[in-house]
Amino acid sequence: MVKRTRTNVPVTFKDHVFLRNEYFQLRGRCILRLNSAEDAQDFIQKNNGVFVGGNRITVHPMTLDEEQDRSRDPLSRFRHPQLRTGAGQSVVVTGLPKIVEREELVDYLKSKGFYPSNTTKVPVRELKVAPAASVRKYLAEFKSPSEAYRCARKLHGTLYKPTKYTLSDFRLRADTKSAFALVMGRADKHNRTKGNLQPASSRRAADLLSGSNPFPASGLGGFAQFAAGIPPIQQAAGDTSSTENERVLSQDLPAELLVVFRKLTKRDTTTKTRSLEEFSSYLERETLDASSIQAVLAIWSPLYTKLALDVDRRVRLLTNMTHRYVAKQAGKLMAPQLKVVMGVWLCSQFDPYKEVARAATDAFEGVFSKEKQKGVYVFCQREILAFISETLLEKDADTLSDPRFTNEEERAQKYARVIAQCLDSLSFLIEYLTTGERQDYQDEYTSLFGNKKLWSFFGFTDAQVRRATYRFLKVLILQSPGAVEQYEHEIVPAFLPNALADSYNLNSGALWDTLLVLTKNFPRAWTVELSRKKNSVTLLMRLLSSIDTRCAPVVFPSLLPLIANMPQDVVIKEEFAGNFFKDLWKGVTRVDSSVLNDGIASYFECLFWYLKRNGGSDPEICNVQELLLETSIWSPIKFALRDADVVKKLNGANRQKLMAITGANTGYVMSLSKLDGAEGSAFRQNLQGVVCVVIKGMREEQNAGPDDTSTDAATFIQSMCARIDAKACSREVLATFLKATMESLSACHGSGTPLMHLLRILCDLAETANVGHKASEFLSKASKLTLSSYSDLVHIILYHTDLPAESVASVIHSLITSTAAENRIGFVDTWLQQTYESTERHSFASLITLEISNLADALGQSEMLMNSSLIAGSAVGKALWFEDDTLLHAPELLRIYGSLADAIKSSAFSWCHLHETTAIPSLAASLKALAVASDKVSMSHFLEEHCDVLPDIFDLSRMSTTSDDASTVTRLASEVWTKLAQSNLESSTKSSLRSAFKSDIHNKLNDIAYPLSIPSMIVRLRTLIEDPIVCSNTTEKAEFLSAILPTDSQWQNAFAFFGEPRQAFSFLSMVDPLYAVIDYSGISTNLTSEPQDHYDEHGQSSYSRMVEFSLMLIETDAMFESVQQNHPRLRFLLWYLQHYLYTYKANLDLPSLPAPKLQPDHELAQSYQVDISGRIAVALQKLLFIDDEKDYTSKTVTSQIDKVNSDSLLHLSVLKALDRESPHAPAVLRGYFGALISLGKMTSSHLDQWISDLLDGGFKDIAVELALLYGILPAIESSQKCAIMQNQFAGRLTELIERDGFDNVNVRNLALKLGVFAQPSLTKGVPHQRSFYLAKAVKNAWTADSATEANIETVACVLRWIVSSEPSMGDDTWTFVLSWCLERLEALAANESPVGSKYAVLRLLGSFRTLCEENEEAAEVLRRGRAGVDQVILDLLVVDGAISHSDAMTKPLREYLMCLSVSAVDVNQNTLLSRRPLGEISSLLHSMDENVQKTAYILLRRLIRESTQEMAIEAELATGSDDNSQFLIPSELLEIASLDALLPSKSHDREQTFGYLLAWMAIFDYFDDSTFKLKSAQIDQLKERGDIFSFIPYLFDLLEITSRILITDLSRWDLTEFDVSGFKPDSDVGFYVLAAHLYHRALLHVPSLVRSWWTECKDRQLVVAVESFTERFYSTDIVQYQIAELRRPETKAAIEDDDTSVRVLKGSNEVVATYQVDDQQVEISLKIPKNYPLRHVEVEGLSRVGVSEARWRGWLLATSSVMVSQNGSLGDALVIFKRNVSLHFAGVEDCTICYSVISIQDRSLPTKQCKTCKNKYHACCLYKQLSNVPNIILSGQDSLFASAQIAKMRIDL
Repeated sequence: MVKRTRTNVPVTFKDHVFLRNEYFQLRGRCILRLNSAEDAQDFIQKNNGVFVGGNRITVHPMTLDEEQDRSRDPLSRFRHPQLRTGAGQSVVVTGLPKIVEREELVDYLKSKGFYPSNTTKVPVRELKVAPAASVRKYLAEFKSPSEAYRCARKLHGTLYKPTKYTLSDFRLRADTKSAFALVMGRADKHNRTKGNLQPASSRRAADLLSGSNPFPASGLGGFAQFAAGIPPIQQAAGDTSSTENERVLSQDLPAELLVVFRKLTKRDTTTKTRSLEEFSSYLERETLDASSIQAVLAIWSPLYTKLALDVDRRVRLLTNMTHRYVAKQAGKLMAPQLKVVMGVWLCSQFDPYKEVARAATDAFEGVFSKEKQKGVYVFCQREILAFISETLLEKDADTLSDPRFTNEEERAQKYARVIAQCLDSLSFLIEYLTTGERQDYQDEYTSLFGNKKLWSFFGFTDAQVRRATYRFLKVLILQSPGAVEQYEHEIVPAFLPNALADSYNLNSGALWDTLLVLTKNFPRAWTVELSRKKNSVTLLMRLLSSIDTRCAPVVFPSLLPLIANMPQDVVIKEEFAGNFFKDLWKGVTRVDSSVLNDGIASYFECLFWYLKRNGGSDPEICNVQELLLETSIWSPIKFALRDADVVKKLNGANRQKLMAITGANTGYVMSLSKLDGAEGSAFRQNLQGVVCVVIKGMREEQNAGPDDTSTDAATFIQSMCARIDAKACSREVLATFLKATMESLSACHGSGTPLMHLLRILCDLAETANVGHKASEFLSKASKLTLSSYSDLVHIILYHTDLPAESVASVIHSLITSTAAENRIGFVDTWLQQTYESTERHSFASLITLEISNLADALGQSEMLMNSSLIAGSAVGKALWFEDDTLLHAPELLRIYGSLADAIKSSAFSWCHLHETTAIPSLAASLKALAVASDKVSMSHFLEEHCDVLPDIFDLSRMSTTSDDASTVTRLASEVWTKLAQSNLESSTKSSLRSAFKSDIHNKLNDIAYPLSIPSMIVRLRTLIEDPIVCSNTTEKAEFLSAILPTDSQWQNAFAFFGEPRQAFSFLSMVDPLYAVIDYSGISTNLTSEPQDHYDEHGQSSYSRMVEFSLMLIETDAMFESVQQNHPRLRFLLWYLQHYLYTYKANLDLPSLPAPKLQPDHELAQSYQVDISGRIAVALQKLLFIDDEKDYTSKTVTSQIDKVNSDSLLHLSVLKALDRESPHAPAVLRGYFGALISLGKMTSSHLDQWISDLLDGGFKDIAVELALLYGILPAIESSQKCAIMQNQFAGRLTELIERDGFDNVNVRNLALKLGVFAQPSLTKGVPHQRSFYLAKAVKNAWTADSATEANIETVACVLRWIVSSEPSMGDDTWTFVLSWCLERLEALAANESPVGSKYAVLRLLGSFRTLCEENEEAAEVLRRGRAGVDQVILDLLVVDGAISHSDAMTKPLREYLMCLSVSAVDVNQNTLLSRRPLGEISSLLHSMDENVQKTAYILLRRLIRESTQEMAIEAELATGSDDNSQFLIPSELLEIASLDALLPSKSHDREQTFGYLLAWMAIFDYFDDSTFKLKSAQIDQLKERGDIFSFIPYLFDLLEITSRILITDLSRWDLTEFDVSGFKPDSDVGFYVLAAHLYHRALLHVPSLVRSWWTECKDRQLVVAVESFTERFYSTDIVQYQIAELRRPETKAAIEDDDTSVRVLKGSNEVVATYQVDDQQVEISLKIPKNYPLRHVEVEGLSRVGVSEARWRGWLLATSSVMVSQNGSLGDALVIFKRNVSLHFAGVEDCTICYSVISIQDRSLPTKQCKTCKNKYHACCLYKQLSNVPNIILSGQDSLFASAQIAKMRIDL
């Protein structure tokens, strides 16, 4: 091998060995064996420290012992055990999967000719690989290096497909074992440059400057003159042995760390961050020994001091995080380097970014325990101070950063940040260390404090520096006041002017803290002379007059401490005080309303501080106080009361708070002793006049709005009066206020609440108001107040007078007598209420005695007054609250019992039924009165006359309430009921009580206005029967429960409306044949449902309420045990329950029928049906298990049944069905009969009797016979009886048809009976001849005149039974069946025929198609007539399926449409394509039937696939000038996909939503297997219409992605496929998965439109949710789909060839395309983001050869545009790139406009050539360019010619 040294002298080596680890990986070291020791010494001297390939090489000698020197191969012990040959004779083969064994590789090498084919011993060995490796590695040995290199060149980069693994190819990598060694031989020939010059290299320049023969730099200009003698960054200055130290350290470090350290010296931020991450990962993964740690610390310490102050915060963060790992591993070994890094380390702990500061702090606390931390700071204190001093005093922005590599802004930001960090670090040291610990370094501190530059930072431009300086000064004042005192002459002039001018809000906290601390400790600072033109007080006033709103929350609370600590000789001056409050008020009025109240409060605080000072003999203080009373105190008062325009701009809360603060502080000022003087009296008199005017003004404000409860002025006055100290304030002032208030009340209308409140406050202040002699006069004048306010006024006035009780009673009596009659009782009622609630109520006992007779008289006349009974009863009740036995006596109480009962009933009705909460107080009063009266008179007297009120009392006592007033009512009612229970009631009274409760329950069941639900009534009933007052024993309980069961007449009245026959019942025959036999002739056609006022608030009718009540009685075991003995009553009950079930079901099937129970939507209605069905079935079983009914025999004659006394539910059901008591009676019979059979109640003998009667026709009623047949069928379906019955029915039917045709009614009845058995499993055993003869009879009897509705349904029923029996009829019979179906359908389709006939024919056609699956003759007949049948079915589907209103949907119609959809879904493709009803079928997506919608979509998908194939062919054959409208999506389909057109009212009906989503499914079907041209035109169409931008957010509304919990876990679903036929619209999960699938298709087919919507979305929450949702559920699948597309054969054929290859890097989601140009490569990379396709694929050029930069960018833009704007796939983009490259090197010119050979828009070549420049252009590019040329009107012939030429070119293009 040859190595060229610095002297270009080649040096030859004997041998070399690369050191490898156990996995055969290079360790970065090589041992060289030279010819002699002299050669080795010369090699070391000249090559140590040089750079090879960007890596620094360290060379040092090593010796071998004598024994090793005598060996044949001295380097053998250093070789890897697997290496047995010389250097360069082995090849390492990697990239093989683990499935490939050694023998397979040997065979492959032999096939390539590297080893003889007949050789058995081939030197190929497997190498050990890492446990996580996914490939195998082999070592192949050869006889010579040339063979090894030949093998490496041949194998490297080739694709290898294993014999046992065929999913993909594997790319091999082969290299010799010395591929990383220094190659011997002649030197490489590099490209010769002009002058043999080399590119500039900073690394080489540094080597030249620091080498053994340094380059002279003294003669160079600029910074180079300082380069001479500067050591490398890794060594300290003056260290002459740095090279030797570095060499020694490098020997102890792994090569990986050396590379990291080299990268850390780079300037690129990304390089540094990645290197720091690698360094951290290495230290976290590996544990270094002591020598390696020392080497790392020696290199890392200077790097840390630089990186920790880096401009980029990410670098600083990673540096401190890495430093933690370094310090953790170093431990005590870090001590020598600690002083080097400690200064920067401490500053990093105060980095303005919290993450960086936290990382630095965590690193420090992680290394040093809490006890050792202070010692570290003491140990490194000198170095820390040196770093801080150097930074603060010597550095500037240009010296702290390198101006060559950082801009001015970055340098300024870094300088400000580091200065702030140093100041905070200095503050920390002074505060953390004690004075003794700082004493040894006092000189350093003194030199720092004595430098003026330190204090100049108070005026620094950056706010964070000023803030840090404020904090530093505060700490210095508190910890070292001596230093502040020493340098006060430097600090104060620098601090105060700058601090008082600092308006930055974030600095206000630190600024004012420091200012207050300075003022308190050094108050003389305010007297220091700042300059000739300004002083500190002037600056303070300027600050106060211009307070910033953002600083106000800090400034206002600080003002009082400031003036309190300022020098008193400065503060107690008239000039200072006057200016202070004047400027402060200016500042207060400038701030925002949010802090205005704080400013006013601060203003008053400072004012009180002045006024409360005791001047004593100091006249100056008194003068200041007089000045403030004259001027300053009026500013806030006038502002609050007179500046209405300003105050009204405040919101309600702030305005009220302003008034309260101002008023309270004004009242406090009035109470000060300072106001006793002349000036104080004047202030009081002025304020007194203002307050009186305000009080009188409150009267007008109250009269303006009777509902006002407070005003601004009222708040001011009330707050002022509440704060007044009555002892300090004169009585004359209070009397004046009281007089003004009473006068205002006299003229006030309404409630007068603020004035009343003020009156109470003033009366309390005045203790005893001197208004007793005028009380009656004043109260008579105030009669315009409301009743409550007037009564309250009476209490206030009379309580605060010195009148005796008799005088007070006289006043009250005169007021009562003067009150109008209609208001008298109400006044007394209100007055008693307030008297009882007041503390002085016992003083009014005589008043109550005086007026009680008036109340009793009022009760007697209550009927004459409106609501007087209620009010009088309440008043008496309140009178009873006083618990004075002398007030009322027993006769008087008995007189008012009636009124109390009426009051309770009327109030309970108003509250419980009408929800009037105003009745609660009266109800409570009446109950209280009754409770008190029961203690005075026995309750038995009350029950004798008023037993009917007890149910109301019971209900009230059990009512669950939440409000306090309602709880009071419940408590009082419980108290009354308890006292009733304690009474000794007679049995007759109890019986009357039970009768009252029974009537009450029956009335409430029928009363739909009753608010309680049935479950609540049952709960109360359960409580009621357990109460001994009602039922004291089991017998009484059973009798009571039996009595409350609804009677037969009640049931009849309840279901009469719902059981009334209507014409609409005929439609139910399609879902239940029992309704087909009802005679609807003459029946009313009124289909309107019951009015809404027939339902309670729960949606239940009286019928539904009775059913629910009865069911719950049966379900409650305790109640059922009490009533189960009454079997006949229960049997009647069960019939009505079952009847209710069929009534409800009929309403569900046919909404035009009346609903016994209303449901808010269809889903709840369905669930309710399931619930009620189960409950009725359980109730039926419960009865049958205890039933002792034995008579299950058949009684066919009505007279045989005892209609009155029959106790058989079965016979009762038969009777009601025969009498047609209800259209649902046959269905009830069928259900009950089936239940008896399933429960085993009916024996086989009973069944035989019933069957016999059915065969004989003994019931003579088809409805009963059909009901019994359906009930018997499950018991006989597998027996011979079933065949016998069919045989007899078919025989009779054949005879009747042959004799009478189809006009006999018995023909229809027998056809319906046969229809019961029309199933293949039931017709087995019937003789084929019976079916044959019946079919022959039908065929012969049918004529054109027979085609009536009834006959069509009859024949269809008969033929369906014939088809189900599967006889061998022959071709004629099946032809008749099919032709009959076809003729009937054509005729029915041509006319507006009933749905029932169509349904019957379609059912027959469905049965015939099922037969064709097994019967070849029938199948052949169907094949011949298929076209006609499909055509008419399509016609029916288009016409009948287009139902756009959900109200028109019924279950019969849904059954018909389902049958029609099943028939249409298999329409022949030729029939479908010949008609092409795309628009008609598209409209069916609007249908309200899900089956029609599904069928429409399936047919549309078939049409779209065929249409897409045709359009693709036409698009490829079309020329550029052809119209593209033929390739667009049909407008009919797009109209359906318009959200606004479909849902104008945003009513999200399930059918509408389903149709809307299916429309988009069909639209996306156009993109499946579509060509690029078609897709581009259709995407442009969607973008132009804009419907998709409404569709995407609509999907996310369905998906609810912004909610925390998803409806279902989408990871369990395959979102790439969706089966529409299995979709269920009533399932939320179905819609959810369908929406998720549609979003997948949108991302797959139109990603650019989705991306456009996402980037322009303004809802940030939705944007984040969509990104997370897409990345979680879609991105991976779509990326895999795109990669799978690349591997498709047709895609690979279009992209890959001999020159082009594509590599997929799955780990990084990257696709690399390589185009081989001779020996060079053109490469691009397509990087797929993790949230693709929301973010587009990034196209990056890796290498270009022979291509200009502009053309290269054009190719990359074209490649990117295919995916970004044209929704192309990765394959489409790579095809464009490959064609651009290949055509370019083939000599095809590119377009001069887009610099691309292939057009981005239409994939065309540049064909339009300019006659002037001879360049070629794409037609589309040229047209776009010319379209952007404005039509400028110029003068002259040239302009006209130019315009004409441009117009002509546009036309040509």
